[in-house]
Amino acid sequence: MSNAIEQIAKRMLYLWEDAASHPVKSVRIVVEREDESMLEAFYDYMLTMEAEQEDLVFLLELPFNSIDTFSAELLAYVYEEIKCWNIAEKPKEIPFSPITWQPDYDTANSENRAQLAVENLNFLTQNLLADSEVKCNFIFHITNEFNKKEFYKWLREALQLPFDAKMVWGVSDLKGNEIFKALEKDFPTETISISPPINLGRAMENLAEQAAAIDNDDAGAEFRVKLVKLMNSVKNRDESLTQVYGKQCIGIAAEKVATDANWLSQVVTVYTILYTDKIGYRQYEDALYFADKAIEASRLSEGRVDPSMSYRLIGHSLMGKGGIQTTLKKWTQATENYQEASQAYARCNDYLMQCDALRMCGWCMQKQGEEEAAANYYIEAYNLVEKLGKDLVENSTFPLVVKQLLNNPYRLKKISDEDMDKTLSSVLGADWRTYIQMYGKVINKYDE
Repeated sequence: MSNAIEQIAKRMLYLWEDAASHPVKSVRIVVEREDESMLEAFYDYMLTMEAEQEDLVFLLELPFNSIDTFSAELLAYVYEEIKCWNIAEKPKEIPFSPITWQPDYDTANSENRAQLAVENLNFLTQNLLADSEVKCNFIFHITNEFNKKEFYKWLREALQLPFDAKMVWGVSDLKGNEIFKALEKDFPTETISISPPINLGRAMENLAEQAAAIDNDDAGAEFRVKLVKLMNSVKNRDESLTQVYGKQCIGIAAEKVATDANWLSQVVTVYTILYTDKIGYRQYEDALYFADKAIEASRLSEGRVDPSMSYRLIGHSLMGKGGIQTTLKKWTQATENYQEASQAYARCNDYLMQCDALRMCGWCMQKQGEEEAAANYYIEAYNLVEKLGKDLVENSTFPLVVKQLLNNPYRLKKISDEDMDKTLSSVLGADWRTYIQMYGKVINKYDE
């Protein structure tokens, strides 16, 4: 772990240890949304030898599927972790004796779904620590898109039960979307919150500066430092610094392009940052100017760099300009850019982005009342299903294409219900219509 990130992790650990030293059952870590990635770095740091902490840490990285099954799934996860620990190679300086704990599933209680987990983890804590003065921390890091209300219910039921005095549970929250904030109200003496001063942006600047100090490519190192400063100025809404660092980045990248065309991707990156920043201020004419500069730079890459890079750069730049035009309700111009983007993605076999560009063409046509033209674009996107494959079909905006086709009266001229059923059953399962319907409800923010 780099020095800059490690220093943040150390500060977070000090705050955690101080909070966990109190007679509490749970510690809630609250971070800014842009600092969310630091949570995983912190968890990793807690598990390393460098952390120099005496407390035990179990990082519970598993999905939450159901309030009724989570306790049993949690215990199975912990049991597997312990089995792995028992057989893993360890440094000689670590005193080791096998952990003999295993779950007792007879403690389940239908009236309190968390009791099975709490009683077993209580026993594990006692088994591990005996007469020790340290704590045993169980940190929940749920790995799927889970039902927040149901997980909160499960936590609430858990905190109603007796905890071993040495056992502490941990959860995390993002400011502005604090799922577990009510724990402080519901369990004021059992819960404590910490809000570490992270400033990940400054840490990234430090990282870039550290790398620059040992980099033989002075211009490349300087560019990375300036690029991080540019991104931080955008995040901090400092227009004057954004202008300064933007010009500096473009100047360095433009000079490097003369001898290495691959630097055109960095030029496009900077212009993309700049037009995105202007969108945030609703300065759309300036945003369009920088989007055009990004497109201009991306076109210069054609024939000079690897086609997979060149055509993706062109496609991404055109998609960016199309996004600005849709904001301005310039549907015809946006369609032209999205259509050209789809052609660029086709040339580098990026079927995922090709599909999305065609979807946006269809959406723009709908906005103009051109339902038949929209259907044609949606069908073109739909016909990429075999090239996308099952994983990309499920984890992309492809279901929105299907949703629009199901609602479009012109679709039946080219694709029958039977054909759709045969094709989609093979990738989404027999109940694909329900999947599409639910996808539309959960992901409806992408509809426009």
